Amino acid sequence: MMHDHNCEELMQLKFALEQSVMMVEINRDGKFIYVNDCFCRNTEYSRKELISQDIQLLDSNFYTVISLRETKELMEKGEKWEGDIYYKTKNGEVVWVEAVIVPVINRDGQLKKLLAIFTEKTDKTDVQMWRNMAYHDELTNLPNRRMLNLVLDSSIVGSDKQQEKLAILFMDINYFKKINDTYGHWIGDQLLKAVGERLNRIAFIKDRIFRQSGDEFIILLQGIENLDNQLESIISLFCQPFHIDSYSFEISVSIGVSLYPDHGNNHDLLLRYADIAMFHSKSRKGNTYLLYHSSMSSELPSRLTR
Repeated sequence: MMHDHNCEELMQLKFALEQSVMMVEINRDGKFIYVNDCFCRNTEYSRKELISQDIQLLDSNFYTVISLRETKELMEKGEKWEGDIYYKTKNGEVVWVEAVIVPVINRDGQLKKLLAIFTEKTDKTDVQMWRNMAYHDELTNLPNRRMLNLVLDSSIVGSDKQQEKLAILFMDINYFKKINDTYGHWIGDQLLKAVGERLNRIAFIKDRIFRQSGDEFIILLQGIENLDNQLESIISLFCQPFHIDSYSFEISVSIGVSLYPDHGNNHDLLLRYADIAMFHSKSRKGNTYLLYHSSMSSELPSRLTR
């Protein structure tokens, strides 16, 4: 039997945890069944907005983590997983936290739910700065290839749960090398920054744009009901010239598109096929886009055969 003073100590401990540690419970369908006050404060969502909602509401890599073979093996043994996870607040800020995910097993040995505890590191400013450097491109401040792989994996899982397709857009600036060689790398860098800023003006792709490398950008679109219209909206951004220093540049882009699950079931294949479609799109010149087709793989540039 628990004594009164022990109950009081337990309540004090529970209160302290409520204030300082983010705690959630997630059922087997990936929906929130419990969130504490600290989690609500940090994510900027109310309890009412979260309960019964899919954790994908936070645009987190949680699904990617628990879908990994190594994680599944731990969960099957009833063991916890520890590592880093990111989520987005209601206002769109990406936050990284240390996470402990504990499986709750029923009497039949089956997974009942997951208990997840999230904590911020002691020096939050330094951690967030380091995360930003590791997962964002230094020039454009757009998410980089490392972040793309995380988000794309998470988006694939989200697409499965929502039973909708995912479009991967591989965009390349036409004749960018000529601009770089003629006007210098500083002008070229400023042009890349301007392209990133202009892309971010479109609400449906904001925070879904990544700088792949050089003059290549990746855009992820969840759901393809309005894909043609969305592609036309992106293309239209390049109808107006870019003013850099005292120069004015009229540029065009080539876009290749691959679809999940139609063209592949992992990020490597999807990016490769979008790249191939982009290469074929370039042959049409001007602002163009093409959807990948298997026949495109018969003629590949040397950089895609390596």
